[in-house]
Amino acid sequence: MFKMATLIAGIITAAVIVFHALFLRKPRTPASSAGLSMRWDGLRKLCGVFMLLSFLALAVTGFYAGLIKHEPLTGYLLMFHVSVGPVFIVCLTMVALLSAARYCFSGCCCENVPEETSQDTGTGTGSKLCFWLMMLTALPLALSIVLSMFNLFGTEGQRFLYDLHRCSSIVMCMVYILFLYFCVINPLRYK
Repeated sequence: MFKMATLIAGIITAAVIVFHALFLRKPRTPASSAGLSMRWDGLRKLCGVFMLLSFLALAVTGFYAGLIKHEPLTGYLLMFHVSVGPVFIVCLTMVALLSAARYCFSGCCCENVPEETSQDTGTGTGSKLCFWLMMLTALPLALSIVLSMFNLFGTEGQRFLYDLHRCSSIVMCMVYILFLYFCVINPLRYK
């Protein structure tokens, strides 16, 4: 089941990227600076790099066990996966806090943001949608595994939380890959 869901998710992600690249991609004009101070902009970029590295480590360890070994994570691989998970969530949270205005859909949600930040930052609708879907997907991804650490649920509840974690990790991978694609084809201008 997990292997088939991962295969289908990979095919859907690849199809969306190919369809967008062939039919929907438009040339964009360079955007203005987002207005973050250099200190916060540097922190946002640093958190973004650590988020990408921890995402890669989590994806490799998690999908290796499920797709190649066909068994749950155990041993040192599990300890590494569990150690990198909080780094990913903390970096994702920092990126969310420092980039929310950049990925705002309209000016109405940016009323307390400095005026130069609320301008069009050159981000397309695809990257904005993927950004907020990543933030939404992070909730079941993190909460399902944290709640399974407590003895609040029975055996069936534990299985449900484990399956929820696996499914939300597939969705997170799809959305994060699409987000990276949209950011690569439409890079943000940093000054």
